[in-house]
Amino acid sequence: MYRSVLANAVSLLLVPLLFFLAIAVTRAATGRELPTSKLWLTVKAALIGILLTGFARYVRLPYEIVPYFQEIQGLLVLFCWANLVAYLLADLYLHYRMEGQVPTFLRELAMLAVYLFAGATALRVIFDINMASILTTTTVLTAALAFAMQTSLANVVSGFHIQADRNFRSGTWLWLKDRDISGEVVNVGFRYSTILTTEEHQVHIPHHFLTQNVVHAIGNREDGPAGINLKVLLDYSFPPERAKPVLLKALQDEPGIMREPAPSVRLDSFLDSGIQYNLRFYLEDYGTILNARDGILERIWYAVAREGQTFPYPHREVLRKEPAAPFRMDAAAIRENLRGIEIFSPLGEEDLGALVPHVRLRVYGRGEAVVHEGEEGDSLFVVLSGDLEVEVNRRKVGSLSSGEFFGEMSLLTGEKRRATVRAAGEVRLLEISKAALEPVIRNHPSVVEGLTTSLEHRLEKIMTSQQVRVEAAEAPTLHEAILRKLKRFFGID
Repeated sequence: MYRSVLANAVSLLLVPLLFFLAIAVTRAATGRELPTSKLWLTVKAALIGILLTGFARYVRLPYEIVPYFQEIQGLLVLFCWANLVAYLLADLYLHYRMEGQVPTFLRELAMLAVYLFAGATALRVIFDINMASILTTTTVLTAALAFAMQTSLANVVSGFHIQADRNFRSGTWLWLKDRDISGEVVNVGFRYSTILTTEEHQVHIPHHFLTQNVVHAIGNREDGPAGINLKVLLDYSFPPERAKPVLLKALQDEPGIMREPAPSVRLDSFLDSGIQYNLRFYLEDYGTILNARDGILERIWYAVAREGQTFPYPHREVLRKEPAAPFRMDAAAIRENLRGIEIFSPLGEEDLGALVPHVRLRVYGRGEAVVHEGEEGDSLFVVLSGDLEVEVNRRKVGSLSSGEFFGEMSLLTGEKRRATVRAAGEVRLLEISKAALEPVIRNHPSVVEGLTTSLEHRLEKIMTSQQVRVEAAEAPTLHEAILRKLKRFFGID
């Protein structure tokens, strides 16, 4: 068999020679980007083999040299055919099957299989060496090498999983949170994958690290836009109701980010130095993140400065302060607002002056419930600014705005809340509690009658006739019913 192969050495060498010459001519004539790996090396090896065969035919070689000459011919034939098969498999078949995106790992694996097969064939056919004896004598050595190369082997085995996972294919942006590294996958090799960061740095990451740690797949150009979260810290003196529109406007004005899905701003957390907001936006190409972040942060700085606000510095201060209410309002403003409440009209200036120090300013954010339907209560609220929604049985039945008040029955009679009142946005309220009003009533019992009359007028405006009759069911008149409840609640004989 071996001699017949050598007899046809020229024919066997002509096949890879003509094939690779045809590839070179096609590439030069058409200008197509055909792979050229091993092209000229195979051509040279084939020409050398053909020349050696011709030389052997016309020159009589010494008998002792002939076996070595034949072995060289056989190796050249196997080498050229191994290159031909590797080229067909890795550079043509896989190249067109995967549309030119052949991972280095897969290409090298296919070529390794071809050359291992060629090497085993050379040992068995050309050198007549029994492979079984080699494997038997090298078992211990193989085990020792496997133990010494366990990390490398782990990388190779992990590479199979990574190669089969679409989330790690070329062009995907990854973020390694533990190392704070983000970049685009540009190559998946045998032992490591290579990512290109936005700073144009190539980072080689061992495969076992990718399979044993948390890796964020940010996105791929083929899969759609990449979602970005950008953290911004603002001062506590900048209310969220004002800060959110400012940050959102900065996002909407940045030309580098997508309009759909729409960008958004959400309060993220309360930190030591300020309030942290999360800015969510999308990019068609994550590679533009540096330019987008630069534009957004620059717009935010100017927008926040125009609002008269600053960014908190990363430091801590130890301050000594006396406990005080978080929201304050001067006494004159409180007195002026109390004068406008109908049910307090019987109170004189002296009574109002005694009541003012005990009135509290309350501020609620959007969606917060000031009072709940059916709960116990003993305070009244005056709306200074903002809007509130009134709900009964979880259905909206009305609204309240600046200058209005609610909770008067709970303040003067201790009745349970008749509705749930919820802030539609940021609201500022004055709260007058029973504890604040009780000293005024006890010092001036005469005001009870006036408060009763004012509350009666208030109820007649906001209640139906049937409800009025229910209020008066325990007494001859509604006035008498309210008076009894008021005296009972404040413990007046």
